[in-house]
Amino acid sequence: MLRRREFVKAGVAIAAASLLPRVARAAPEPARLTDADRADVGRVVAYLNGIHTMQSHFEQIAADGSDATGMLYVERPGKLRLQYNPPEPVTIIADGAGIYYWDSKLQQLSQTRVEDTPAWFLLRPDIKANGDVTITHFERKPGVLQVTMVETRHADLGSVTLTMA
Repeated sequence: MLRRREFVKAGVAIAAASLLPRVARAAPEPARLTDADRADVGRVVAYLNGIHTMQSHFEQIAADGSDATGMLYVERPGKLRLQYNPPEPVTIIADGAGIYYWDSKLQQLSQTRVEDTPAWFLLRPDIKANGDVTITHFERKPGVLQVTMVETRHADLGSVTLTMA
């Protein structure tokens, strides 16, 4: 069975990725999936669709090795809150229509539409991994599945990698 903390890690990565500038990309290249891979992707999607509310502590590790911690709250569909612990001055909130990034140190609010972030597919009522979502990478390791997805028509919005144990 897949664990909620892996979903939490994905949520943190999604929220952080939603703040990155867009990079133009060509049409996404779909991963070549075996029947077993497709069955595992189906299990991941079913698990995600089964989550309606959750809260969890999270740890986010940046590429430079720095880290931040906090609390993640999710209420599907549409709502997410990432509350970082001090000294990080950041709170990220999705309310179903927009994603808001509040920096209390700068007293600055930034916002964008949920549909313009990689978080859109996890916050919608029906999560799926086909059609408007393209799986670009799938990897199976002992006890771990990694699935990387992009929005098919707007791959420039970024990718999301879910790591499930």
